[in-house]
Amino acid sequence: MRSSKITESFITPNSNNSSDSKRCETPFFEACFYFPETWEQYRFSGQCFTISKQFKKIPAEIVTKYDIFSPRFSETNDDSTDEEIDTPINDDDDNDKNNDADNNDINEDNKLIESIENDQHHEDEDDYYPQPQEWEAELLRQWSSLSRHTKSLYRKPAPGQKLTSETSKQLDKLHRGVDGAKEDAGLENFGIVCLCVDSVDFLNLKEGRGGERWIFQKTDGKDEDLWEEQEVCP
Repeated sequence: MRSSKITESFITPNSNNSSDSKRCETPFFEACFYFPETWEQYRFSGQCFTISKQFKKIPAEIVTKYDIFSPRFSETNDDSTDEEIDTPINDDDDNDKNNDADNNDINEDNKLIESIENDQHHEDEDDYYPQPQEWEAELLRQWSSLSRHTKSLYRKPAPGQKLTSETSKQLDKLHRGVDGAKEDAGLENFGIVCLCVDSVDFLNLKEGRGGERWIFQKTDGKDEDLWEEQEVCP
């Protein structure tokens, strides 16, 4: 898989804030992914932001614009169990059948009410959106999934820095795994780039007519985001 570079720098420090509370900017991006096995290409565009130790404040406007909700909210709505769904039925007793059906209807009504209440909670409470500790937890989760070697790459000298005898020795020690630093020392230089997609340009070069191309554009609906699609010349 090949990808193009993001067209703009996606991290811009706010000089008015302290180093402990920098706020990342949300510039526009364009990224292209090509899959040679299937001759398919996806070009995404939209806005992006970064989660990192240096940039702890995620702009509220991008969180609300793209409706990025907390995993806690998803878990609340998806905590149904088989016990709630599967109700034993006695085939010999019609009354039991009716009672079970009534109970199922009540359960469905209760779930609907709970869903509505959660939607109201979404409208009224900031808890619907991820809290700072949740952003940090996701950062640590992704960092923990990296191999020891990959983590060491984040302890290298700054890219583009002049190669000197000192930086050369540092690179050599890193390569041999004897730089003496703790495994998590590179966490300060690690970040997650989050891409919020507004448009998708899909190109399929294997299609029988010499290729097909579709443009998918996100639009703001009354109650939810919608996507419009249009076929264009490849």
